[in-house]
Amino acid sequence: MHHRIGRKGDPFPHLDVGEFRRQLEWLAKYCDVIGPEELRDAAQRPPRSRTPVMLTFDDGTRDYHDVAYPVLKEYGMRAVVFVVTDHIDRSRLLWFDRLHLAVHAARRDYVRLPWRPDERLPLGGLHNSAVIDTCKRHLKGVPDDIKDRDLDALVAALGDPWLPDVGRQMLSWDEVRRTMDLTTFGGHTHTHPLMSQVDSVRLEHEVRACHDRITAETGIRPTLFAYPNGDFTPEAKRMVSRFGFDTAFSTIAGLANGDTDWLEVRRIGVGHIVPTTWMMKQSWT
Repeated sequence: MHHRIGRKGDPFPHLDVGEFRRQLEWLAKYCDVIGPEELRDAAQRPPRSRTPVMLTFDDGTRDYHDVAYPVLKEYGMRAVVFVVTDHIDRSRLLWFDRLHLAVHAARRDYVRLPWRPDERLPLGGLHNSAVIDTCKRHLKGVPDDIKDRDLDALVAALGDPWLPDVGRQMLSWDEVRRTMDLTTFGGHTHTHPLMSQVDSVRLEHEVRACHDRITAETGIRPTLFAYPNGDFTPEAKRMVSRFGFDTAFSTIAGLANGDTDWLEVRRIGVGHIVPTTWMMKQSWT
């Protein structure tokens, strides 16, 4: 499970492209990188010398087209990308990207969080990461309308900092189509809510709209889905199945095998803080 793959100077947290390349070199040497149509058979076969591995990318940010895909093409490896369709349609920043930019752009020594005004958190340098983590924990746990309100209030508390122009961060549909020779596109909802935080009407809209937009733009009905933040409920599982998604991925750490529930598939997470050697040892063990 990957998110952003970036280069030096990328303003958002990412896995460096050099580290990503080293991962693919390791996988080419020791594993078989498979496509999604092979996943179930591979998971149910007895262990073999070359472990089957499927590569996934969440969110559908533009770095997949610009940075990750060219390296995948060099190695001839396939991948699955789960896209947030409304953010592609409108080129919107994901809320956690806006949070990251606002905290790092602040020119204050401290901030009082709107939902914790009695406490001052220091800003600047390494303090920023702690503030971002604290804010994420709160914002992930509240419904979208409260999240939007609290994020707006937080930006105001940071002094309404001027945010740098980072350009379009999400894939365009043209970029989606240009990478389809090696890429299978799956759903990641329409607007990236936590699925446990929305009612049944919103849940249906999120899954239906995502499915329909991918079908309309690629000509292929998606069958793979990833829950935003790995957050799922029994109702969410029923809803994704109702709209034709037969395989859905969580963020719970683990491997797929013959006992896997295919509507809550586990993955090995990779990010800017997870070194390749650790990830590979975990996977291999």
